[in-house]
Amino acid sequence: MTVALRPAVSHAVFAPRAHAVKTRGWASQGSSSSPAYISLSRDHVALFKDHAGNVLTPIDLGRMRLSTQQAWELAADSLLAEQTDRIEFTVRNSCFALGVHSPYGLEVKGDKHPPATWLTHPRTFKVLHEHFTQVLEPQNELVFLTRDHQELFVLDACVPEVRAMFKDAAVLTYSLGFPLNYNASKR
Repeated sequence: MTVALRPAVSHAVFAPRAHAVKTRGWASQGSSSSPAYISLSRDHVALFKDHAGNVLTPIDLGRMRLSTQQAWELAADSLLAEQTDRIEFTVRNSCFALGVHSPYGLEVKGDKHPPATWLTHPRTFKVLHEHFTQVLEPQNELVFLTRDHQELFVLDACVPEVRAMFKDAAVLTYSLGFPLNYNASKR
């Protein structure tokens, strides 16, 4: 009997730019190393978590005999494997969380992982972008919004409008599989 081993990397986490990650204590409790990450843009990175929810460090990946690139690919594979026959996202109208004056759009619900996890790899972000392009049939452009790097809103709006309404949020668009951040001010 063959036993299928669970990959050591459960999923990736969408996080603020690399230097912020290093100073905000994202690493596992008791770890003296900063987390392993892949840069997604000038402003954002993907961190890696194991099945227990611990953020993995380069030392952890080394013990698993994984490169950062391999961990990134495993995280994307794991997220995509959770989808069954077709891609489905549980959503609700974004105005419930963002207010009645927010642009038209949807809030994506996370099941096992935070919804912003879908932004952490070009393959997963492409699936997300294509799905919501079909669902929303945007009149403007698809704008992705997260206020805490966990939640995710997909809006049919113009970037300046969203940026003006949500000054402290990450306002993103899709650019060849990567998040392009429209940051009003440097933090």
